[in-house]
Amino acid sequence: MSKRVVIIGGGMAGTRLAELLGPSYDVSVLGDEGFYHRTRLTEYVAGRAVEPVVSKGYPAIRIDRGNGVVVDGKGMASYYDHLVFATGAEPIVPVGIEGHHVLRSAADAIAIVERGRNGREDACEVHGIDFTPWQT
Repeated sequence: MSKRVVIIGGGMAGTRLAELLGPSYDVSVLGDEGFYHRTRLTEYVAGRAVEPVVSKGYPAIRIDRGNGVVVDGKGMASYYDHLVFATGAEPIVPVGIEGHHVLRSAADAIAIVERGRNGREDACEVHGIDFTPWQT
């Protein structure tokens, strides 16, 4: 029987870990959004990729460590032998700068593109130390 791993966090770290574990493990990934390639977000913002399609995700809402189970927002139970928290971090946004956006999700990318369509196409700077800005 393969080991069961529940990963809480469907971002880049959580999905990459799921890929690395491969078929040797029974892996469940829980997060607010369904899976999509977040590394392609900058390509979408730059006009070199189609708009990301994101399915509904189900975040973890309860953890029972004694029984090794995580319950998601749909009420489904995922049993685990190993539990991983890959929930990321919140971006630090400079104070006093108008019109800034973070690029952490498909919704962020869509908002940036919409802003460009509404008259600010020439003004875009990318700052950050996360993997996503490096792709631009």
